[in-house]
This record gives sequence, C-alpha cells and structure tokens, in this order.
Amino acid sequence: SLIRTRIRYLAKGVTVRLRDCLPKRYFHSCLMSDVDGPSDVEVLVLPGSTQPFSSCTRSSPASTSLNDNVDPIELQEMTDPECVSESSDLCSAAVEKTSRPDELQERAAPVGSVGSVQTTEDDEEDSLRHVISNRPGQPEGNDYAGNRIVTSKYNIFTFLPKNLFEQFQRAANTYFLALLIFQLVSQISSLNPVTTAFPLAFVLAVTAIKDAYDDIVRHRSDREINNRHTNVLRDGNFDTVVWENVEVGEIIQVHNNDFIAADLLVLSSSEENNLCYIETAELDGETNLKVRQAIPETAELGEKAETLAKFDGEVICEVPNNKLDKFDGLLEWKQHKYGLTNSNILLRGCRLRNTNTVYGLVIYAGHDTKLMQNSGESPFKRTATDRLMNYLVLLVFICSQCML
Repeated sequence: SLIRTRIRYLAKGVTVRLRDCLPKRYFHSCLMSDVDGPSDVEVLVLPGSTQPFSSCTRSSPASTSLNDNVDPIELQEMTDPECVSESSDLCSAAVEKTSRPDELQERAAPVGSVGSVQTTEDDEEDSLRHVISNRPGQPEGNDYAGNRIVTSKYNIFTFLPKNLFEQFQRAANTYFLALLIFQLVSQISSLNPVTTAFPLAFVLAVTAIKDAYDDIVRHRSDREINNRHTNVLRDGNFDTVVWENVEVGEIIQVHNNDFIAADLLVLSSSEENNLCYIETAELDGETNLKVRQAIPETAELGEKAETLAKFDGEVICEVPNNKLDKFDGLLEWKQHKYGLTNSNILLRGCRLRNTNTVYGLVIYAGHDTKLMQNSGESPFKRTATDRLMNYLVLLVFICSQCML
C-alpha cells in the first residue's frame, strides 16, 4: 500500500518511518483512512522546538499539501493520552538516530502534490508499477499480465487427474477404493470385487459429468468475455480489437453502455468538467451511478486521436491488489507530477452510463485487475454433509480395525 506513513520533521526535513515512532499496539489506532481516500499519520516537530508535537495527528491528502510555500497543516488531535505520551518519547528517539544536520536534507523524502506517491527506498521503488502511455510492453522487462482471463478449473489434459484427486478427498470414496483393492486379492476376500467397483465407478462418473458441465459453462463465459470488442488507439487511429488483445499502456475509447475492458485511468471525457458516470453492479451489486473524473491536466487532451497519440505520461502506482475503493498513484508528465486517487479510475466490469465517450489509459489488465484479484481460483466445494461423512467413515474404519 502506498499510504504515506511518514514522520516529517518540518524544521530540518527529516523523514522517519512511522513504525520507528509509534508502538505497535497504537499503530492501528493512529493510522486511519477517510471515505474519500487514505490519510497520513504525522507527528510533527515544529520549527524551533526540540520535542516532537505531542499527539498522533491526522490529515487528509484531499485537503493538504505539504510544501514550504503553503500554510501550516491543520491537525486534529487524537484523545488517547497514552498514544500522545508514548509517540512523543519514541519519536524523540527516532529523530536522534539521524545523522548530522548537513546530511538531513539529503536523506529527506521529497514532498509532492496532493495524493502523490512518496518512496525513499529501493525496495519500495521495486514494488511500484510503472506504466508509460502509448508504449505497450514498456518499461522493458515488465511481466504485466495480458487482458485474457481464465476462470475455468480444467482443460482437456488436466480434467481427469485433477477431478479424481478432488473426488478422492472425500473419505467415502477413498474407503471404497481401498475396499476394492482388498477384494481384488483372493487370499484376503472371497467377495466379488464388482459389487464394490460398480457403485464406486457410478458415483465418480456422475460427479465428473457434473463438474465437466460446470467447467464447460465457465469456458464459454471466458470465451464470450475475451472476445468482446473495444476501441484501442494504435498507430494514431482507434481500431476495434477484442478484449484479450488489449495491453497495459494502451489508450481505450469507451462508449455509452459499454463495459470497461480493463482498469483505466480516465484521461478525458465528452461530458462537461470531464465527468463520467459508471454502474458498478458487477463489482459490488450497487445499481446507483458513481462519478469519476479526469484530472484537469489530461482533460485538455480532448477527444482527437492525434492529440491522444502524443500523450507520453508515465503512471507510477501501487501493485495489483483487491481493494476496490482504494487507489494511490501519480502521473509524471511534462516534468510535473499529479496525484491520482480512486476517483480517477475506471475498474474492469463497470459499465459506462449517461456519458457519450470516455478515453482511458490501461493500468491493470487481465488477472491484475481489481475485479479478478477479488475472484480467485474456483474452490473445491465441500458441504457440511461431506465433512460429516468423512468423520463417520473414519469412525467406521477405526471401529472395524478394533474389532479385528
């Protein structure tokens, strides 16, 4: 997560990790999120003071920008007295660990615009996603997923072994298989093994047919979704392509009542103030429309393919995750950085409503989208009756062994 958890020493520009300054038992009580987006947890050392500001404080990135040229940040004091005292002591120790004053500025993290991504260490940089507009496959060496999705469990080669493995997780099937093996040995049993083999084969076959039918339905659904059409900007023109051929870094044109093919950053819209309206029924079941908006800087791109093809901004954002209502990133364009939030993102599975046209940059595709991150692999279904039968079969087996 790119929630900016920093301890800022405003007088000298020291940046200290939050976990160095707050005890673990108070960490969750001090780290909060607003409905509109993530919030910072900041303990400030005011200029001319030798002690940190004695409180766990909270500020919203939607209303705060930390720059030298802006007014002081409005802070809301928390009422936990233990958190106040302990955070003060720990922050003092953390600030004392820093090196001499002439090195403080070099180690300080840069402070950007509202909602911007702030990272100061190499491991944090490696965990970020970099998407360059109109340059699919860049930066080189990325392993970003394609837009093809697969929700089926089996294919023609894996169906038989995988399905049998799942079926023999039921203790009853395993018990009768073992019984069948013993009956095949004439020295052990005088019973005809057909009396056990036929019922077992019938149960396995019926279950396999049912599972195969369910998986064929999944294959058909995947094929239908992967072959939906959308307009993608390529070579200066919008071409109609199927969803599975959409790549990260491409610009997509979405029309009214169309489904969103991938997770997009809204660049511009045909509506006033560059607003667009989406329906998220397939994501959260809500049918009321939600509003998304392009940032003013990209809204100037308009709707012309020639202008959009020249857009070369780079989006730096969090790695794929399943948080539908959270997004934190920044756009680097023309030597400026612009903060991005969830209000600038269109998620795969949403449907555009009451908006003529929207243009968006693909950030996540395929199984990296938030919709697919929440889907997961189809689990092996086991009812409460199955679990009870497993215990009963195990009990019967133990009792029979004791009688012998």
